[in-house]
Amino acid sequence: MRGEAKAMARGIEAARAMRAALRAALFAAAAALLMLGSAAAQGRCANALSASCAQRLGAGAIAADDAVCQQQWSAYRACIKRMAEAGETANRPTASPSCSEARAQSLWADVKEANDCISYESFLAACPATPEARLAEGRMRRLNCAGADQARSGAPSPEASADTDFRSAQRELTRLGFYSGPIDGDWGPASQAAMRAFEAAHGVVPVDGVLGPTSLAALKAAPSPAAPTRRPGEAFRDCAACPEMTALPGGRFLMGSAPSEAQREPDEGPQRRVDVAAFAIGVAEVSFAEWDQCVAAGGCAGYRPDDRGWGRGAHPVINVSKNDAEAYLAWLNAQVPGAPYRLPSEAEWEYAARAGAETAFWWGGAITPAQANYKGSQVYQGGGAAGVFRRRTTPARSFAANPFGLFDVHGNVREWVAECWRAYGAASCDDASVFVIRGGAWSNGPWALRSANRFRNKADVRNNAIGFRVARDL
Repeated sequence: MRGEAKAMARGIEAARAMRAALRAALFAAAAALLMLGSAAAQGRCANALSASCAQRLGAGAIAADDAVCQQQWSAYRACIKRMAEAGETANRPTASPSCSEARAQSLWADVKEANDCISYESFLAACPATPEARLAEGRMRRLNCAGADQARSGAPSPEASADTDFRSAQRELTRLGFYSGPIDGDWGPASQAAMRAFEAAHGVVPVDGVLGPTSLAALKAAPSPAAPTRRPGEAFRDCAACPEMTALPGGRFLMGSAPSEAQREPDEGPQRRVDVAAFAIGVAEVSFAEWDQCVAAGGCAGYRPDDRGWGRGAHPVINVSKNDAEAYLAWLNAQVPGAPYRLPSEAEWEYAARAGAETAFWWGGAITPAQANYKGSQVYQGGGAAGVFRRRTTPARSFAANPFGLFDVHGNVREWVAECWRAYGAASCDDASVFVIRGGAWSNGPWALRSANRFRNKADVRNNAIGFRVARDL
């Protein structure tokens, strides 16, 4: 126990030493910036900062509780800000050669968890014209630092404003085809590169800094590019984090099962011809990898489903309710404005699964475990043979795709669709909280994998045999 305590104490002392070295470096950079600019500019603001406080700042000796020097330092910066607004920017350069983009990001990574005002003041002095500077100002408001009158008056903090602006810019850049990353408000290298590409393509001069009102207004005013025309059978992704989709042609098909189909259930009829408009649907069921991207980006309510030790990655996500699926769709739609994702309708799902076939399965009327993942120890009465019962999900694309290019429409996991449960032809749902599930799962007998088979469950139910795939209009 004593050895552990000593080790902990040494770790704390090492962290303090590292923090002190960082603060000294920031103070030195701040002091160097104080000496920049014209003599007239220095003179205009010199009376705000006493010689003793300036000396302490340069030496890194201002304590976090030194209210006098902190107030003077805030007053000095307020003076510089007024001069900048009046056009006298010589004493606060908008691009400091000592603070490159990489240096700003590195320094910010070191100070962003600080709980004292002077660390953020020093960062602002060292790297004033950077995206991180706006975040530093917001942290000062949260700490109620001297000079933060705007925040105390109830005005939105610069940090919150910056986050909103950054997210808005990311959405617009995505809309215009310049950005494919997450819409998370993190104005990192990818976002900045996309912004520069937009400005170059549209002749926008970034007069307001890295992301100012002029650039943001230009983004919002730019017309959207023409929507791409998707050819039937064309696979595509709307963004890097988006599931792979395929475009399906519209058409008419025979929905439901014939009375002669083996192990048919009454709720699968009567058969009828249904028209389906062209739409796009996921090539595979949403995977754990895709779900985990949503969680990592702050979406999906932070819910991380249990994979039961079967594997994440390419395995279909399980233990997700319909409500969970809707949360994923909401996050996905935030990444791709104008291309609303949704669950497929029941008719769309069956049309996609059949891919033109009128037999029990897209490949015919019989089934074996070599064709799909299900309870292979059972034999389908319509034909086939018994085989392996895998007792778990398999990675997507483990079996052949149907003629539309879709994987696992039969087996692996059942899939939520958009409609609540009702009998075919009924005017209303039996229970608005109960929804249709299609496709059969690893745990079901072969009869449940038929294209026409229907199942149901409450919207908040999670279990290890249910997942989903996404759809959207074209």
